[in-house]
Amino acid sequence: MADAAGYRDEMLTVRDVRVHLLSGGSGEPLVYLHGAGIGSEWLPFHERLATQCRLLAPDLLGFGRTDRPEWLDTVQDIAIHLLDLLDALGLERVHVAGLSLGGWVGAELAVWASHRLKSLTLIDPAGLYLPGCEVPDLFVLDPAQTLRLLVHDPALAERLLAMPETPERAALRLKGQITLARVAWNPYLYDPKLSQRLHRVRAPTQILWGAEDRLFPLALADAWRAGIVDARLTVFPDCGHLAPLEQPERCAEAISRFVRECAAQ
Repeated sequence: MADAAGYRDEMLTVRDVRVHLLSGGSGEPLVYLHGAGIGSEWLPFHERLATQCRLLAPDLLGFGRTDRPEWLDTVQDIAIHLLDLLDALGLERVHVAGLSLGGWVGAELAVWASHRLKSLTLIDPAGLYLPGCEVPDLFVLDPAQTLRLLVHDPALAERLLAMPETPERAALRLKGQITLARVAWNPYLYDPKLSQRLHRVRAPTQILWGAEDRLFPLALADAWRAGIVDARLTVFPDCGHLAPLEQPERCAEAISRFVRECAAQ
């Protein structure tokens, strides 16, 4: 159904899996893939993107209101099912942008099916391991500790923590934690084979990174840029891990500009 705010909120069935999809806007098709703790909501960031393109924002398998099938146990499973979603929507080629876990999924899409991507934007993606680069253990942190880790601006973190928690949101958060543990606990937040496969990414790629990301240090951005041919890197100052939440205007403009550039080629 169409929401009063101007976006569409619907449930689809894709190969026997119920998928929650938010969409809005018109023009170049852009699929946005959320991080492990973010889904099911149309945020100011989405609204800004939808003024520039046709935005499709599905809940990933096992997150938000999308089903978690029994066969889901790898990030590759999520990526392959997204290809099924594109087929169901009649979309042959799309732009893809992904945050954190969603960036990892986007990279897997580009490794295995670059011909389906017009462009790829990775926002502080998970998926790579760099020796000597310590990544905090999210599974030992409570929600408040996690949010304070991911957001650079303490005032923003406290405002978000002051928002009332509904039983539904708590249930969706727990569902997402269980899914994250299933697909990314061991090895922790990376695929040891992904780095040797990144050369297969043929889609034009940009990497966006928060300079103050305390989950994935900036050194990991250089590893991504080195692994993907001709990838470009943009670093957002005064920004943590969640650029779409912390700097929505800057992040949305960087994505929209890249989409326009690649669509014109």
